[in-house]
Amino acid sequence: MNASKNLYKVIGCRADSTDEQRKSAYRAKMRLVHSDKGGNTDEAQAVNLAWEVLGDTAKHTEYKIARASWAKQLGAVLCVSCGDANRVPATEHPVVCGNCKTPLGPVPNSDQYAEVRAAAAELINSVGAALLSRVATEVTRRLK
Repeated sequence: MNASKNLYKVIGCRADSTDEQRKSAYRAKMRLVHSDKGGNTDEAQAVNLAWEVLGDTAKHTEYKIARASWAKQLGAVLCVSCGDANRVPATEHPVVCGNCKTPLGPVPNSDQYAEVRAAAAELINSVGAALLSRVATEVTRRLK
């Protein structure tokens, strides 16, 4: 199961929809994309795969947990309405979803990202030093 894929979008429902609403959205989407109705086979397969997860209560719960964890790793906030992951700046202003414009609620604390910023800076410095060393070696070799 790929937590980065928004399965709600695939079947055309809201992330906060009920089981019946998801089922109805799945059926409506399949009527549009089914190959017997002139639809795209690949899209129909994607809808079926999404329904395998969203139609099963246990798999759906597992998907929601995995998706929330994935969003947290990105430093993103999941929209409760459409399910999209939104990277939001630490601000005191109200923030809305980039897709459906639903208010996202509290924004993660900017201090939460301090550790990530420090690790990124360290990585950039080490890669930069290694790259500089490699370039100096190559330039010296070519000048000889």
